[in-house]
Amino acid sequence: MLTLASDNKPFGAKQKKLRESLTLPADSPWAIKITEAIATFVCKDLSPNSIVENEGFKRLVQVLEPHYVMVQRKHLTETVIPMMYTRVKDDILTKMQSAERVAITCDTWTSLSTQSYMTVTSHYIDNEWCLMSHVLQTTEVLTSHNAINIADMLTEAIQEWGLTSKDPAVVTDNAANMVRAVEIMQLMHVGCFAHTLNLASQAGLKIPAVSRLLARARRIATFFHRSTTANHILKEKQKLLQLPAHKLTVNIVTRWNSALDMLECFLEQQPAISATLLSQDVRRNEKDLCTLTEEDVTIAEDLVRVLKPMKEATLAMSEDKQPTLSVIAPLLALLQEALTPSLEDSTVVRDLKAAAKNNLRTRYDAQKDTLYAASALDPHFKALPSLSAKEREDTFSRLQPEAATAACDVKANTGALNSISRGKRALQPAVVVSWHASLIVCPHSCDLLRDHQGICPLD
Repeated sequence: MLTLASDNKPFGAKQKKLRESLTLPADSPWAIKITEAIATFVCKDLSPNSIVENEGFKRLVQVLEPHYVMVQRKHLTETVIPMMYTRVKDDILTKMQSAERVAITCDTWTSLSTQSYMTVTSHYIDNEWCLMSHVLQTTEVLTSHNAINIADMLTEAIQEWGLTSKDPAVVTDNAANMVRAVEIMQLMHVGCFAHTLNLASQAGLKIPAVSRLLARARRIATFFHRSTTANHILKEKQKLLQLPAHKLTVNIVTRWNSALDMLECFLEQQPAISATLLSQDVRRNEKDLCTLTEEDVTIAEDLVRVLKPMKEATLAMSEDKQPTLSVIAPLLALLQEALTPSLEDSTVVRDLKAAAKNNLRTRYDAQKDTLYAASALDPHFKALPSLSAKEREDTFSRLQPEAATAACDVKANTGALNSISRGKRALQPAVVVSWHASLIVCPHSCDLLRDHQGICPLD
């Protein structure tokens, strides 16, 4: 064993002592900061806690900070992350208490392991007039998904997060149990507009002629997904025909827009698909597989044209920067106009339009007063061009008393409002009401409506 002349201790022991003296103490500020950063990484990226045991990850941290001792998985799981959760929860609770109104969204879903969960999110305007959103909780659903059980779970969530006094409005899908659950709680309910568009589109896609066309396109796309030979030849044909090297899309039954994506991709790749299916190498194993007929292609082109406004509307309502309740009424008017049959439409297109339009017609009858009020208070739609003269008059008549009350509140709280505004121009009473009335559905962009001002002009 090697020893130093000036010391009887083994050389290896001195090296170990030296390494320990250079190691960051677990309670040092820098070590704590690194540990919290690792916990944040695990939470933000939904990584498993076991990542701290992976050799590659440990090597990465070691290169970045050689003196840091990797946090133990048990300590991360039982101490660090729970402490971080408590700290973040307290911060969110404080922020939501300063909001005048808070809207919540609620949905149930099933994991890949067939476990059922309910997720609740909150949305509100903070003191800087920014839209804030938080995923409050995801809770396993161990009982039947009936309206009473869902109402109980949602009530517990509202109480836990201190939202009872915020008179929350609730956004869910259009499932009967979710709608009934909110009715039991006696809260304002608005059906998710994106889900409403999905239901209307699905109604159109279920007509026999469209279903048959989608089945043919799906069969061909699926064949290319499972045949390595056909997929290889398709890529060669794409290069030869100078087409984008896109993989064919297969639609998902529960997502109507995937049917549109499948048809758009199919039409784009139609020359390459036809050439591939005529190849001897492909036909040797799939003799009865043929591409779409000219009539099928014509119908597919018509369907893409009809369904595009629905997809644009879905995308417009899927933004997350501004409230969107005010957009629903104008957008519904725009879609109703787009789904009105014309003389040039084929029988298939007329049937699809009729099915989708009928599905949309009565969806928001119970909330139309709220939708009209939100649109009237939005500067984009304040003239309410999509409404009749009587509907406009009734809407403004209902808003006048509320606007007068808001004006009195503004005068009584001028000092507080000025401190929030921080030098910005004075807020009109209608705008104050607008922020609260519009804060309900997933946020938006007005680009789609701006592109169709002939049907629903922006004021």
